[in-house]
Amino acid sequence: MDAFLNVTRKIQAYGDKTINSNPRLRYVDWNRDNSGVIVSDPKSQAYEVDPGATLLIFNGTRSTTIGVATAFDVSLSSIDPSRYRFTWNGGSNPGLRTDRALTLNTIAVTFTVNPNNTVNVTVPSLAPFDFTGMLGGDIVFIPGPTTGDGATPFSVLNQGFWQVLAVITTKNLVLARPAGVSFDATGETQTLTSNSQFQAFSANGVQVGDVVDINNGFPLAIERAFPIVTVTSTFFEVESTLPLPVIAGNIPGTTGMVFYTNAKSYLYIEVDQEAAVQVNGDTGQSNRLSPIEPGNSDKPGWYEKFGVTWALSIVNRSSVSLNAVVITAEPAE
Repeated sequence: MDAFLNVTRKIQAYGDKTINSNPRLRYVDWNRDNSGVIVSDPKSQAYEVDPGATLLIFNGTRSTTIGVATAFDVSLSSIDPSRYRFTWNGGSNPGLRTDRALTLNTIAVTFTVNPNNTVNVTVPSLAPFDFTGMLGGDIVFIPGPTTGDGATPFSVLNQGFWQVLAVITTKNLVLARPAGVSFDATGETQTLTSNSQFQAFSANGVQVGDVVDINNGFPLAIERAFPIVTVTSTFFEVESTLPLPVIAGNIPGTTGMVFYTNAKSYLYIEVDQEAAVQVNGDTGQSNRLSPIEPGNSDKPGWYEKFGVTWALSIVNRSSVSLNAVVITAEPAE
């Protein structure tokens, strides 16, 4: 649920002989009132960190298997000039989703439409290859012109994404369109000419709506954060209103492409002891906080940030317990 965020700051430094609220010798007099910023899921949480310990506050990073040689091609979608596809083309599998490695080339695949907005997908009982390895909840992807891919033997009504409701046998699946996708389907039997014409992969992993932060191995115009609009086991797609270069063989390395969810757009931290803040995968202790008066919650050290934060840990650099308050808000929905 969206909410309004008000952040007011007043910074003043002066040379008057006594402390007062209206100084005359002002070296710094800075005021900001940022009111009505629309955010989502604002919250405040108190934490206690043991002496010398590191406490993970949150981490929205998606786990992948991108390696030092994993390479991606960037191509422009044929269905939308603002959509770009990042396709794995070499090195270790990026692990966006777990591929079920179906080998249905030369196999006849039949779609049978049911009256309850589902379809049964079957292969012949004597077929040497089938749906072995697939699980309920998996995703089936039928690429074709409607998805920005090449020609396929399947009707346009059967192309796109399906969710596996049940694996009746290794020869028989029950599929439905994903939630929020209108039901389109038609009965047909087609013999595949390529394994890629019928793909299946796990539902868990990188998700639509996640964000990919690219910071290495690509042209500078691409090295920024993008919301993900489509994902399979071998590629993901993003949208960009700014034009991006179409280029092949980009290698981000193990840390140059980070996928995350539930990132924070606003972060504020207070600590009452010496501390270090680690954000977005940082493991060092150079980003240090010092309270104005140790142990006094009214005179804490603090850290504030407007900008994406997908992971946060607090390190207690003192020999006593540290009390922290963390205030966060996410981007508006």
